[in-house]
Amino acid sequence: MKKMIVFILLSLALIACSSDGEVKNNDEMIGYIAKITDDTILVTEKYLETNVEQLKEEEMYEKMGNAIYFKVSELEDSFLNSLQLGDKVVVTYSVVAESYPGQSTAMKMEKVKNEN
Repeated sequence: MKKMIVFILLSLALIACSSDGEVKNNDEMIGYIAKITDDTILVTEKYLETNVEQLKEEEMYEKMGNAIYFKVSELEDSFLNSLQLGDKVVVTYSVVAESYPGQSTAMKMEKVKNEN
């Protein structure tokens, strides 16, 4: 009986420790491109009718909802060149700096069909 318990515990330990080396704690954001610079893209939860630069600080959250500046240096240039303001995208990322707008690095970005 002891051997069986030891075997089960060792089996569980091996299963718990095995990993393919990939971190799977990624999040996704679906939103709209509100600003594009050389190395960052601002993605907002809500579609903006006006230029983000014209918003006053106190009305930013109301107009944009959740918003994150994504560093995009890891993404393909050809894809980045195809992006336009207002495009709807899905962004995969991991850690976000807690500011407003947040700051993170885009690990993956895809265009999705825009309803607007």
